[in-house]
Amino acid sequence: MSLSSLRVAFRIARRDARHTLGRSVLVVVLLALPVFAVTVGASLLDSFEPTPTEKATRDMGEADAIVDWEYDSPIVQAPTEREAGVKPDGGDAKTAEHSKAEILAKLPEGSRLVQITERDVTAQTPSGQTKLVFRGIPLRDKLTEGILSVVDGRAPGKNQVALSRAAADHLGLDIGDTMRLREPAGRFPVVGIVEDPAAIDVEFAVAPPGTVDGNHERWLADTPGDIGWDQVREYNADGMAVYSHAVAADPPAPPPQFTVEPEPRTQTLIMIGFLIVMIGLEVVLLAGPAFAISAKRRTREFGLLSANGATPGQVRHTVLAAGILLGGLAAVIGIALGVATTFAVTPFAEDIVGARMAGLRFWPALTIPAALLAILTGLLAALVPAFTVARQSVVAALSGRRGDTRSRKLWLITGLSLVGAGVVCALVGVETLGALLPAGVVIAELGLVLCTPALVGLISRLGRHLPLSPRLALRDAGRNRSSAAPAISAIMAVVAAGVAATMFLVGDTERVTDGAGRIAPIGSVTADVQVSYDDPDHPKGTDKARKALEQAANDTAAAMREHLPVTQVHQLPSMTCRADKLADFCQVKVTYPKHKTCPFDVSDGTVLPEAKQAEAAANPNCKARADGAVSSLLTYGTFVVDGGQVGALTGADPADVAAATEVLEAGGVVVNDPDLVQDGKATVELRRLNGGREVKPVDAMDLPAHALDTGSHNREQLLVSPQAAKKLNLIEGDTMEVFGATDRMPTVAEEEAFIQALSDKGINGETAGSSAEDGQPLVLANVVKEPAPPQMMRLILTLLAILSSALALAATAVATALTAAEARADLTTLGAIGASPSIRRKLSLCQAGVISILGTVLGVAAGVGACWVVMSALNAQLDDVYPREHLFSPMPPWNHILIALVAVPAIAMLGAGLLTRSRLPSERRE
Repeated sequence: MSLSSLRVAFRIARRDARHTLGRSVLVVVLLALPVFAVTVGASLLDSFEPTPTEKATRDMGEADAIVDWEYDSPIVQAPTEREAGVKPDGGDAKTAEHSKAEILAKLPEGSRLVQITERDVTAQTPSGQTKLVFRGIPLRDKLTEGILSVVDGRAPGKNQVALSRAAADHLGLDIGDTMRLREPAGRFPVVGIVEDPAAIDVEFAVAPPGTVDGNHERWLADTPGDIGWDQVREYNADGMAVYSHAVAADPPAPPPQFTVEPEPRTQTLIMIGFLIVMIGLEVVLLAGPAFAISAKRRTREFGLLSANGATPGQVRHTVLAAGILLGGLAAVIGIALGVATTFAVTPFAEDIVGARMAGLRFWPALTIPAALLAILTGLLAALVPAFTVARQSVVAALSGRRGDTRSRKLWLITGLSLVGAGVVCALVGVETLGALLPAGVVIAELGLVLCTPALVGLISRLGRHLPLSPRLALRDAGRNRSSAAPAISAIMAVVAAGVAATMFLVGDTERVTDGAGRIAPIGSVTADVQVSYDDPDHPKGTDKARKALEQAANDTAAAMREHLPVTQVHQLPSMTCRADKLADFCQVKVTYPKHKTCPFDVSDGTVLPEAKQAEAAANPNCKARADGAVSSLLTYGTFVVDGGQVGALTGADPADVAAATEVLEAGGVVVNDPDLVQDGKATVELRRLNGGREVKPVDAMDLPAHALDTGSHNREQLLVSPQAAKKLNLIEGDTMEVFGATDRMPTVAEEEAFIQALSDKGINGETAGSSAEDGQPLVLANVVKEPAPPQMMRLILTLLAILSSALALAATAVATALTAAEARADLTTLGAIGASPSIRRKLSLCQAGVISILGTVLGVAAGVGACWVVMSALNAQLDDVYPREHLFSPMPPWNHILIALVAVPAIAMLGAGLLTRSRLPSERRE
């Protein structure tokens, strides 16, 4: 095509964009959306990810290095990490303590050292007490500039503290108040509010080193010159770890111990590839209806071009020029708005991420391709309309006839073939975790897009059985499939992405929750009561120790009733077996039957070769989990319970509790794994140990048993009846558990008041140094809480789900608005023949319903299927890993699906009904 022809095509495209300004703005917005999103996302990611130099400044301020000399044997460290390092042979390095003078003797002459420390303290709160990190950093020393920033007040001096904003809010303190420490005891005036730029929402206090006795952390070193990597290696040979500012700025290749081989088949690549292709497909389908309707409304114009000698190629280029023109404009606008938005949302983004930006930057490697993608997307969106108008009949175009309204069978056959091919590719991708996985998903969805016109035509035949308005809407959709099908496909793509993202979020959350191994129902309180001795050889189980243990348990139960929303409190003494002269320790274990025993024992931390891992993972008897929840030979904490306690302790269903109660009344035991029970009995063994080694004899007894199928009884614990305890000759051990069942989750204030009550009694196990010559009772309390998934993953997927839902509504609104614009002439005709405004409103409402309902139904099906494929691929990646990892749960997000199926069509139909004009001006039909 000649340059002059291209110039004419772009002039026509520019003129049409100005004449149809509303539709042009809509297309630009649709095309600019991904550019805008990528620009903002890339800028935020690049800005929040500190460079090695910026990270070093946050770690060491203006110092030249951080020095940590705690070993007396050679170590190996990573160039850009502050951790001490590892021994070259992979073993443990020999620990040692070195003084400031010894460190200075190793550093270049003229060096200066500044000590920084860190420890946990117990601080007073308005409702009780809480744990707090206390950092010893001399903020008045210029060497520490960049580690923390003083945002209010001043840097603390001797016997003064500064608090982070989160700590000040939690403790109810401000500048001028006094912070009270309970452990170690002390009072310190608050003189400032400080902030850690890498963690702005973390609770901590800071004061000069020595204000509170702290664990030695490391030294900041100010040296006459830079410390290079060769010098770091020399220091490593003496056991000294040196994290150098100069090395961080220009790091060498890490040692082999710290080198991680890249894995191309990872969860990240799968999800990124899937999201990229889904976003591109969504934008094409969203912009496609606008170009299709624009091309259809310009049918007569294109007919005149053809009548005056324009070739089909020139007509086609005219439509494609509009796509390129609007795509280029969208790229410029998207980048400009993305830059402006990044500036505007910086404070909000910092609050969400919990860190300050390292520096405002933009990621050209992603932003520029996103701009090119907008132009390419505009071209692709205009591609089908361009070829459609190029092959239209000139006579039909000039006469205003609609032309062929039937879907070509070739499209249906091609669509079904693509769906089948996509399914096959996805299934192959599940096994290989290669590029076929996202490719298969996209191919299948493109197949659904090609099948949509035939589906619309099929559904339109149902209109003969419906009232007037829905009958007209279905007939109109069937006769205008070129515009209705892209609109339906656009909604399908957006809903599919939203459902897939939400389904993945739900599945990942359940995976993390399942892997946490809850020890009791959520909201309940457990307190382990024990006696600690200064002398490890002190005889245990004396009458004095027993009385102290019982008194501590009673005090703990009283504190629970006073400060927590408990409904029941149970005191459960631990049970053990009698040691004899052959052993110094006795253990109660439940063993698997021989045919249920795993041949691979990893209880000692053994790492199996990959082939053996795959073999163990394929063995149903091998149940060891990566989180240690289950082992091949279960070691249980043993407690005597009655039937009335089982439900509170485990949260099991009533039927499960009833079955367990029946077994306990029969003198049996309750376990948590059905494979431990054979023919209604479980084998309980008493194993004597001496110095950690099992010795003979080993007593075993088969007892009636029930395995709980419900509730949260998934810790390694054995519940025994009093009769079973007597048969096993069990005695009360040196610990006791106090369990509190609650009717709701305790508040932070209630939990802190409970912990303080334990401290007031002198039995808080979190208090340092709580031991005595004759035994000191200690209590380790815990409120069972729902584990949270990783914060960043949860944040990304939640925002993605919200964005997808909003896009689904926007796509529905855009598609129905475009369809309503095309049907404007039909509405005018209805008005001319006497149809009331309510009829016209009902027609618009039904048109919106046809498009939105079909789009959401197809989108839900596509989204669930796509996410199932991705989850299956990720699960396949974990299937051969042993100990076993918890897998993704492919459970559809029913709440989100219900919103998509009901709320999206309802809002679209309501908006169409309300926004349809009652009075339409007369229009001349072309």
